Parts: sequence; structure tokens; C-alpha cells
Amino acid sequence: MRSCAACWTLSGLLACSHSHDDPVLSHQLPVGTTASAAATAQTPAAPVTLGGAANPIQTTAPGDRPHLFARVARAWIASEPRLSAPKLGYLRAGSSVPFSGPPLVGEGCAEGWLRIEPAGFVCRGSVAFDASDLVVAATLGGAPQFARRLPYIYGTVRKPGPVYARLPTSEEASQREAGLDERMQAWLDAPGETGAGYAQSLW
Repeated sequence: MRSCAACWTLSGLLACSHSHDDPVLSHQLPVGTTASAAATAQTPAAPVTLGGAANPIQTTAPGDRPHLFARVARAWIASEPRLSAPKLGYLRAGSSVPFSGPPLVGEGCAEGWLRIEPAGFVCRGSVAFDASDLVVAATLGGAPQFARRLPYIYGTVRKPGPVYARLPTSEEASQREAGLDERMQAWLDAPGETGAGYAQSLW
């Protein structure tokens, strides 16, 4: 056990000394040991209770700490460094969180799993380490505001229409949605939050 602890400490120190470099996959710990160590991480309390109380999530500015940035629509957060582990949630594109240590070997991610704060692991292939990454830079403007009960921009369907199992053709949509062409043009021309031009970087 002491030798394993020493390896873990040594790998953490090496990662800190190269915090701004692209992490290198670590093969120092076997997959089984990695998953066991990950199981000790504490899952954070839910920011919103079933009673409706909202607790703002404490966020940390990047500063000098190593951060990663999600560059896919959903960078899933696993409870352990393996794809089949229970999911804790996901990072939206452009979201940033601190991470520690080198990528860990684990099932379902060839690039390795990164331990993030406050808990969980994300696949190295779904993130970037530089805010100037083209995908990250294009999505940073839509960062969530965790001090609000609704941290993202949400839309409301005021007049429910048909639900399609797949993207309909123009003919199918016209048959099922009366006045579609006129309403579509009105949406394209409308200004402000009700128009098609609102928050284009988020969709």
C-alpha cells in the first residue's frame, strides 16, 4: 500500500510541475487500482433541492491552476475512470473546471481519463487545455451563471406542434404544420429574443 501511495504522490507532483502542458497518459497505476482510488472521491451535493432551494455552485477562476475546457456538446463526467461507470453529469461546450494529475488508463477512453474537481472524471478526447481552442472560443460566451436558479438560456414552446421521430422533409412538415412557411419567415425576421438571430453561438 505504501508503494502505491508513493506512486500516486509522485505522479501528482509531476503533473503539477507541468500544469500547463498537454497531459501524458499515465500507465503507472493499473485500471483496477485507479477505479478503487476514484471511489473514495466525494460526490458534491445537488445545487438544487427537491424543495426548490437553490445553492449557487462555487466556481474558481482559472488563475494559475490547470483547467480544462469542454469542446463537445456534452463532455460526460463519470464517477470512476471508465465509460461504464455511473454518470455524475456533464460539462457543456465551453465549460471549464480544474483538473489534477495525468490521464489515467480506463475502459472506454483511449486518450485516458482526467480527474476533475469537485469530483469525477472526463475523457481526455472531449476536452482542450487552452481557451483559444476554436470550439472553446466559440462557446465561451454561453457560460452558465450558477448564481441564478436557471443558469442557462431556456426556451418555452407556447404552441406545441407535432413531435417527429426523425427530421421531417419539407413536404411532411408542411402537411402537419399549417402556415409553416409564413411562421418560419416571421421567426427569421423577428428581432430580439423571439427571433432566429438570438444567441446563435449557443445553438
